[in-house]
Amino acid sequence: MDISRFNGLPSTPVSVHSYSRCSIHLIWGTLNREKLLNKDAAARLSRYLTEYADTKSVYMKINYVNADHVHALVDLPTNLSIEELIQLLKGKLFPFGQRQQHCRG
Repeated sequence: MDISRFNGLPSTPVSVHSYSRCSIHLIWGTLNREKLLNKDAAARLSRYLTEYADTKSVYMKINYVNADHVHALVDLPTNLSIEELIQLLKGKLFPFGQRQQHCRG
């Protein structure tokens, strides 16, 4: 029996038929909480995030985009770490912002 590297206790293999679900509430904001998005741009970004998450097989239950921050409730896929999930979602926002000519309201 292997010893877990996390707590020193014996670890046992997980059943192949196990099911896990980890929902995460992500919040991230703009630099200095500067209000960058008007309502139209926020709505486009919300749709874009939902569609992009779907293409990456990430279930996004809901998201809400404010002028200066974003909320997203997502299920963490078993093949991604939390860090990878955040990089996946936030990394796609930078090019989106660059494509928007007039985001400020």
